[in-house]
Amino acid sequence: MELLEVCLRTTYFQVDDKFFQQKDGMAMGNSLSPIVSNIFMEHFEKLALDSAPYKPSLWLRYVDDTFVVWPHGPERLQTFFDHLNRVRPSICFTMETESNNAISFLDVLVIREKTALATQVYRKPTHTGQYLNFNSNHSLHVKRGLINSLHDRASTICQDRRDLVREINNLRHDLQLNGYPIGFIDSVINSKGSSRPKKEESPLCSVYIPYVKGEPIPSAHCLWGPLRAATAATGHTRFSYLSYYLSLVRGAFYVITPLFFVIRLKHAVSSAWKVIVYGRLAP
Repeated sequence: MELLEVCLRTTYFQVDDKFFQQKDGMAMGNSLSPIVSNIFMEHFEKLALDSAPYKPSLWLRYVDDTFVVWPHGPERLQTFFDHLNRVRPSICFTMETESNNAISFLDVLVIREKTALATQVYRKPTHTGQYLNFNSNHSLHVKRGLINSLHDRASTICQDRRDLVREINNLRHDLQLNGYPIGFIDSVINSKGSSRPKKEESPLCSVYIPYVKGEPIPSAHCLWGPLRAATAATGHTRFSYLSYYLSLVRGAFYVITPLFFVIRLKHAVSSAWKVIVYGRLAP
């Protein structure tokens, strides 16, 4: 607790030649700030909601954004809003109400229909459609990850199939404007599964091999060492299945087998390869 208090109270900063101490709130950049702030907000919520004369039927908070369903009419909503801002003067709320039966929350557009709520992907009016350019000096796995994350967001948020199709078409359009070939986009979107080993499969061994400029992958001579180490560690020499799982440190993975030595080839951007050996014993 003493260490915690030191971390929370040593909030000093300098402006020109003067030193100041932050006495209220948490310092930005402190790794403890998000945790302590969230704990405080849980306390604040309980205090504010328990003392409110009229309560929302739904209160969902993510960090500093709150989604509220209010069943008591607009006049009592304003009273509730004023009550929230009186609980702690340093905690100031702003409020946005639905317009045309719709309201945005984070990156979700919530639409109130007759009997249910529908959701679509929401973009702010300042959205420019700019993403990581395809011609930038980043590995392909980073660009694939961008497409995957955007597609996963659309699949998670869009409930109606027509909304999902429209959103994916918008993604295709924006990504092409950022230099992504349509074939590359569709190959990522349409890909099923992954070439990575199943989680339940344990590696036999792993080693790091220095990256040599001009050599895109470790040579067969370098890879022979992990194979010998794997067989020596297990005490077996016959395998019905054996593959190398090759990756750049902080990079993407490639499957390497005796039959297909390199399944994919990517630009080496790190200082070392990590070779993981997986195998199954022969019957």
